Amino acid sequence: MAQASGRSAPTLEGRLVVVTGASRGIGAATALAVARHGADVILVARRRSELEAVAGQVESLGRSAFIVVLDLRDCQAAISAAERIVADVGTPDVVIANAGHSIARGALECAERFDSYSRTMGVNFLGAVAFLGPILTGMAARGSGHIIGVTTAAARTPLPGWVAYSASKAAFDTWLRAARPELAERGIHVTICEPPLTDTAMIRPVHGHSPRAIPPERVADWIVSALERPRAHLGPWWMRPASVLVAAAPYATASLMWRFTRRPQLRPRTPTESSSGA
Repeated sequence: MAQASGRSAPTLEGRLVVVTGASRGIGAATALAVARHGADVILVARRRSELEAVAGQVESLGRSAFIVVLDLRDCQAAISAAERIVADVGTPDVVIANAGHSIARGALECAERFDSYSRTMGVNFLGAVAFLGPILTGMAARGSGHIIGVTTAAARTPLPGWVAYSASKAAFDTWLRAARPELAERGIHVTICEPPLTDTAMIRPVHGHSPRAIPPERVADWIVSALERPRAHLGPWWMRPASVLVAAAPYATASLMWRFTRRPQLRPRTPTESSSGA
């Protein structure tokens, strides 16, 4: 079995880890990172062909990989998929709720595109908690487990021009914070991972290969470190001072961020144009 650089032995030997959004980006990097540390992995995403490619890499490391094709926007399908996992392979030791959907639209753009909210909420919040439901029940009955929710730095420092994305990730971030004390009493750790701009396919339509973006492998390393030594938060060093600044001067901070991040908005739609679709 392959071992992580600088470590004498795998640290997650025999643990069963679920990764959502595992077909690419942070999810794929995390799946490979936990496999290198000895875990077997359940890979969850929409695209089977991409999942199969990641599964092949996991298996090349000597670990087992199971594929679950799932669109988290379908909450009932998310619940059913989690129930099948528990029934077929048992309650996982870890769930890394990483799947995310990003739409770069401001409030006025979303005013005529309500699907911006329904799509981002479906993946980033509602589908995530629907999928976690049956697994949390199993973890609570067993008295152990670990949930790592991948949100975003924008959850605590709202990003103008990305209203649907920021709101949906903030909803999941807040749910994790509210659930943490209750779940801790049942032996379930909760970690919130708030990555900054990360170099994945999701950001490239807007940011391209931004020099400000960190590689997804860095986020995967943070997540592995939290599985080795559970902690409440993961993220860049500047998240805490940024959160204090936002709390102290929310309007001024948002206005300043808008000045530096604003993009040309999409042209207004005509009355004859449909408001549905991507």
